[in-house]
Amino acid sequence: MTGSRLLGPLIDAIETARRQMLERRRDLAGNEIRTRNALIDPILGALDWNVSNPSQVTTEYELPSGRVDYALLGKNGKAAAIIEAKRLGEDLGAKPRSQLVRYAYESRPSYAVLTDGDVWEIYSVEASEGEFHLREAVRCILSESDPLQSARELLVLWQANMESGQPAEVETPTGGLPSNEGDSNLPNNTGGGGTNADSKSEDTDVPGPDEPQPSRGSGQIEQWRLKYTLKLLDHGLTRKQIASAMGISPYYTYYLTKKARERREAGEL
Repeated sequence: MTGSRLLGPLIDAIETARRQMLERRRDLAGNEIRTRNALIDPILGALDWNVSNPSQVTTEYELPSGRVDYALLGKNGKAAAIIEAKRLGEDLGAKPRSQLVRYAYESRPSYAVLTDGDVWEIYSVEASEGEFHLREAVRCILSESDPLQSARELLVLWQANMESGQPAEVETPTGGLPSNEGDSNLPNNTGGGGTNADSKSEDTDVPGPDEPQPSRGSGQIEQWRLKYTLKLLDHGLTRKQIASAMGISPYYTYYLTKKARERREAGEL
């Protein structure tokens, strides 16, 4: 599988994880195993790691000072990356980072990861004679970031990258996107005849949101974006204009418009 072909399934896995966090946050926040099963394992699977294949992934990987939750194995059978998992929403502060450093020192992988399924902190492990430290390579928050951007950042953990040591060259997937911004191919959000959004000129006035944007880490970013997306759709903006107004990718805009309409039809927005 090439990096470009990988992005579509990885974005799908990220979007599924985001839905799980919205719908099952309390359930997942109370249990690390549920977090791993619902959020972390599917992301690893989309990165071509078979978590049920012990030649690829060892769970509860034994080290002198304890067991790290995952070891992603290279061709030589040694850990190419280690992952320390926490339950959704658990503090990823000094104590778990210190634990990760200790495990990385003992296993010497290329990468060390700390995650609660939403926040992914990926560190490159740098070791030389007399020196050892972790350097943060990636930090992304799936519930707040553009899924396409998150997918590109997580690609460092792609199995082929772990084997080759080289980052994949990828392109934005287009197979799931209707052509020409696609608004005319989707149900009219007003429910009536209405005016086709694509007929609006590019200089349509952009209304502001009804509520201030929540702070990062509040867990309310996506709900705010869905409400604002509906407002912009009702105002007649195209997806291209919405992407520009909100500073997000066209792929993420397609996801938001589709999800916002579904949530409205279900009476949830």
